[in-house]
Amino acid sequence: MDITNTAAGQRGWARLTGLGYLVIIVGALFSQIVARGGLIDGDDPQGTIDAIRAAEDLWRLGFVAEIIAFCADVLVAFGFYVILKPISRNLALLAAFFRLVMAAVQALNMQNHYDVLFLIDDASWLAAFDPAQLAAMAMLSLKAHTAGYMIGLVFFGFGNAVLGFALLRSRYVPALISFLVMVGALAVAGGLIAIFLDPAISEMISPWYMLPTFFGEVSLALWLVIMGVKVPAASKAG
Repeated sequence: MDITNTAAGQRGWARLTGLGYLVIIVGALFSQIVARGGLIDGDDPQGTIDAIRAAEDLWRLGFVAEIIAFCADVLVAFGFYVILKPISRNLALLAAFFRLVMAAVQALNMQNHYDVLFLIDDASWLAAFDPAQLAAMAMLSLKAHTAGYMIGLVFFGFGNAVLGFALLRSRYVPALISFLVMVGALAVAGGLIAIFLDPAISEMISPWYMLPTFFGEVSLALWLVIMGVKVPAASKAG
């Protein structure tokens, strides 16, 4: 018998998925807010590269933290598939595929984060560039990272919208959490698409369009870890 089809198996995967989700949240927040947010000044390329050079260990730690978070995304994608497969295999697969694409896009995009380390190295070949050129190339890598991050979040948004809908159908978690996950995810996807079409919109909607999904994700992760899921009788039968 496949243990993932039992009520106990699903509850175990729910808590493991919740723990994985918390790893994602902590890793992403640390990398985005502390490692990058605390060092990058979009209006000062030279100041940015100097700050990264002075805090290289923090920059590397941010890289590792986010790579671990993307590994956890694979676990979370599978965990939600296991949990939701008895409700709708198609929805569970669709949500998992969206999350896996997001993780792949953003993991590859971390190359742009790491590329900055090459530009602050003491390698002799860098003497071909003056400090202003190195700073400009570093800023280009960081801008490319931001764009790649946003592309990945579009897949995240659509995937979590499917996830929230499937959770709403399952009644595994409170309807308010499921609804917040679904609506918040659609706000992320819609907001990012709008920013791609007109970057000026970012000033009007950031960071507010991200808040619903943040609260939804944190609530969902904590609920899964603390409460698990209440598996309906139909699902217990496997």
